[in-house]
Amino acid sequence: YSRINWAPYYEGVVNTVYNRKTGLAPLALLDGNWTGTLSTDSVQYNINWDNLTKDADRLADYKAKVADKEDALIKGNLHVFDTSKFTVGGQKVTSYLADVIDDGTFTGDTEAIVTDAVSGASFFNESVYRSAPYFDLDIDGITIKN
Repeated sequence: YSRINWAPYYEGVVNTVYNRKTGLAPLALLDGNWTGTLSTDSVQYNINWDNLTKDADRLADYKAKVADKEDALIKGNLHVFDTSKFTVGGQKVTSYLADVIDDGTFTGDTEAIVTDAVSGASFFNESVYRSAPYFDLDIDGITIKN
């Protein structure tokens, strides 16, 4: 399962309010758009390892692979929506305008496909410009059954 842990957010809000009232430097939490992640412990998941396999070697391999992917996500080296990994309508995704500006028009106004400066990988940068989820692209090869 996966879930949202709200404790880091609430702790940040309380600390920010306290710091502002006491004259300490305010935390950035209320000064902008804050998004919880694996690294803030706001995004949590649990894998029922007992249901995967009874083979101890395979289980150790699975756990190591999951740990590697989690580490890469936390460090920003792995992007969930890496646009080199999928197509939409047979085409590579190069642009996605998200409705970020609250002007009542409900139209895309902010580019959500970005390129990582280090790796050069392009990816859908969900949760940075507005709250998730808003990834609504129909990826080729995925069929949803009712």
